[in-house]
Amino acid sequence: MTAALLTLQLACARSAARVATTARASGAQRALALVRGASTRARAPRLVTGCLDDATDDTATDDWRAEVGDSVPTRVCPSCGTSMKNWRRHMARCCPDELNPESWSEDAPYIWEQIVALWGRESVEARVMCARFGFEGVPREPIAQIAERVSLKPYRCSELVQQVLQRIPFVSDDVPVDVLFEDEHLLVVAKPPHTSVTPRNRSRGGAMLNRAAHHLRPPACASGGDGGDGGGGPAVFVPAPSALAPRRAASAAIVAEPFVVHRLDFNTSGVLLFAKTSAAANRLSEQFREPGRVRKAYLALCAVGPAAPAAGEWVHVDAPLGREDRSRQMVRADGKSASTRLRRVACGGEASHGGGRIGGSGGGSGTDGIALVVARPLTGRTHQIRVHAAHAGLPLLGDDVYGVESALLDRHALHAWRISFDHPATGERVRIDAPLPADLAAAARALGLALPADVLLDALARFDDLDGA
Repeated sequence: MTAALLTLQLACARSAARVATTARASGAQRALALVRGASTRARAPRLVTGCLDDATDDTATDDWRAEVGDSVPTRVCPSCGTSMKNWRRHMARCCPDELNPESWSEDAPYIWEQIVALWGRESVEARVMCARFGFEGVPREPIAQIAERVSLKPYRCSELVQQVLQRIPFVSDDVPVDVLFEDEHLLVVAKPPHTSVTPRNRSRGGAMLNRAAHHLRPPACASGGDGGDGGGGPAVFVPAPSALAPRRAASAAIVAEPFVVHRLDFNTSGVLLFAKTSAAANRLSEQFREPGRVRKAYLALCAVGPAAPAAGEWVHVDAPLGREDRSRQMVRADGKSASTRLRRVACGGEASHGGGRIGGSGGGSGTDGIALVVARPLTGRTHQIRVHAAHAGLPLLGDDVYGVESALLDRHALHAWRISFDHPATGERVRIDAPLPADLAAAARALGLALPADVLLDALARFDDLDGA
């Protein structure tokens, strides 16, 4: 009888302990579901608080990206303690305050304001973030201590921090975009020069991604900067409630933010592609990774050096590229393989371009006129066309790093003219052109360069005959 009573008491005690544990963890269940669900979502390029996640293109020029090479030693994260192969990307997701304290101090007020607005001050998300980053003067605590207090395992708590940072509402800029093509899966725009493709983080604007977000924003999901009494500052794109949950392969009716699938240099103009859904982004990213699937052609105004190829013939530049310093690339034997095809399609330029040779590795210091050049990159490396053009004796006008200075231009004379790819939904081949911008056309006319008509240019470029082999 006594043994049975003791067994019953023990069972009651265990049941009470389970109820208490459940009560303590109830607030964390929603956060845990967020983390678990996010780990299974489709992988696609995403802009988090500190960096662009899974960026696939090659033309970023921001100093914060150029500070390190492609191979870095494995390090231990100062926040979560995990080993980091790509330490910059990991820290941008996990501890942006450690990666760039100055930038974080500027962005922290906005981030905390959005956390409170989205989840509430007493939510698990807010309590974790407040203790992790010291918002509102709260002393910072290590992840292990925070995790114990909210009944999460430390690695789950670290993942929660990363997911909350990724769900900070994206700032959109009320600046019109020149749309070249748009459907429910894609947005293709003409990028102007002097504009970056991505901002430094989600709480800053000023980039093409912010403009595209405003263009795609459902009117009912926006606030601020849209006229009315508030007008003035940048609009904040507020995701639909479902966007705060793990992202699924959903309809394109509500677009939380566009996906970046490739990029252009800050001063390069031309055709720029965004995906509206993660499924479209993944399929396009696969095409960019496969040689020859995505075909790109650029137009450039180049000085014709003594070593330049003859007019009208294609030249194949196959020269590996590697870093020369933090911001420059150079042809080097131990670099990554890189291949570009170049063709002079129009020549002229008796007038002076008002500058001199300052960089690059093409031959000679003099120039023999100006040429319009079609460039077809067969690989994707940082500054590939600019370096290869200079290497072939065709340095770009206005390029103060690899080319020739020009009083006629305040940027390098490179324009992303055409892109061709398989539509991510239908599989049909899509070809999109971006007209030559006004500043390059005006510079060509001032230099006496007779630009060919579009039909002739298309024939000279023989875009569809280039197979990427």
